[in-house]
Amino acid sequence: YLAQPDLRIGAAIPSWEFDDSARDYREQGELRGADPDAPALLLYTSGTTARPKGVIHIQRTLAGNASYMGAWEFKQDDHTLLFTSMAHASGAIMLLMSSLWMGATVTIVPVFEAGAVLDTWARSGATFFMALPTMVRALLAEQRLQPRRITSGRLAICGGDAVSVPMQQEYADLFGHPLVEGFGMTEGLPVLANRPDNNRPGSMGQPLGDVEIRVVDGEMWLRGRGIA
Repeated sequence: YLAQPDLRIGAAIPSWEFDDSARDYREQGELRGADPDAPALLLYTSGTTARPKGVIHIQRTLAGNASYMGAWEFKQDDHTLLFTSMAHASGAIMLLMSSLWMGATVTIVPVFEAGAVLDTWARSGATFFMALPTMVRALLAEQRLQPRRITSGRLAICGGDAVSVPMQQEYADLFGHPLVEGFGMTEGLPVLANRPDNNRPGSMGQPLGDVEIRVVDGEMWLRGRGIA
């Protein structure tokens, strides 16, 4: 609870202070653990085959998606650069929530602009990001035009469209670390991807964590603790 300052023109610059009527958070004791089956996030699918559908992630599936990041040896000392939309699973789950769940640092670039992303990357020392192919192409063009000194990068994931082998090679040449292809959906992300030490360019890679995949009558069926 915060006291409302005087915001009238000419008023003294306000300072925020706790209202005396507010209870000290320390009196409330330890926070209760979240119910693993409690709804935690509602996202809408892209609607590529029909109208968008609401996907409800529970606490357990968000934790499951975070656990899949271990395939890339993602750790607390990693630093995620987030410039994809958080209205979609890639930004909201894979980059933001999974990173925070694992205790990593996240730097957010509010609007994608290749120059701003590269400048922020160079300043922040970020080690990891995920991007769409069109974003990667913009980053490559900007880096060729105005090279930045970026040495902190460890790994980049690309998906959402075709990730060409020449683009992967050009990225590695310019930035000095691999760009690997991955796959996911609103119901779970990431679920299928290449690893830096086992990368097959032109392939989307292998299932992550406990994900099981089966193709049935042309459909991909998935099962795992991170799948909503």
